[in-house]
Amino acid sequence: MVGGDETRYSAVFGSKPKDDVMVQVPEELVDEDHSLIYKPFNYISFVNFHHSEEGMKSDDSIKAYCGGVQVDVEGA
Repeated sequence: MVGGDETRYSAVFGSKPKDDVMVQVPEELVDEDHSLIYKPFNYISFVNFHHSEEGMKSDDSIKAYCGGVQVDVEGA
């Protein structure tokens, strides 16, 4: 905890893939016990959705954009 007279420094770190990158779970992490929750998606398409009127209305934009369905392991 920082007291009243101490200087506090903060830094923000982040990363951003290239716009044409598909975001997806590695196949070896998906099996019968760990099914796919979110479909693979194009990074920039999701960002555009997230900042759209529809995306901003959503409580969970990632789920609204590419989730909410279970995908068969064989179909992944």
